[in-house]
Amino acid sequence: MSELENLAQRSRYMTNDGIDKFDAAQRQLECAIRLWFVDEDSLAIHTLAYAACCLLRDLFGDQKAKVLRKFETSQKFAEVPNFLKHADSDGEYVLNAHSKKSVVLTLAFAIRLWEEHGREKTGLMLAFSELDDPFKPGHRASESLKHVRNSAILDEDKVEKAIQNLTTHASTGGPSVTPEGDGE
Repeated sequence: MSELENLAQRSRYMTNDGIDKFDAAQRQLECAIRLWFVDEDSLAIHTLAYAACCLLRDLFGDQKAKVLRKFETSQKFAEVPNFLKHADSDGEYVLNAHSKKSVVLTLAFAIRLWEEHGREKTGLMLAFSELDDPFKPGHRASESLKHVRNSAILDEDKVEKAIQNLTTHASTGGPSVTPEGDGE
């Protein structure tokens, strides 16, 4: 992309109007998806995607946000983003692995939250949602992605059952945060 195209792209987001939480979440999510499609840094993508998730989750209010947090916690959605933004209690910790694939579930979850708010998927969201499942079939990440894409994510009973079911599936690993030297 030329410098002029880059400036034109950025200028479409400049506004004299206020930016509400949905506008902010959409911009963060679409930026993360654009970065994902052009193979940019997966850590930056993860941070933006999770920021959009947090905004969209919290806009549901306390009761629904509590249900969503349960699912997020079971999937360790916050582990990588929190590692990237805090150093007060884990300064000696390291992120053992991270890749573009590591952020797929977070992006899919943010898109689903967008839809649950009654918002229509944008072109970028549609393009990402139509991608094939990149995870090993039958394993936890693949089953989690299916749940995020197709199941009730705001119903506490169904989420609880889904969490119990997902923990029975084998894991292929993924990023983990550990004290330096423990990941060897």
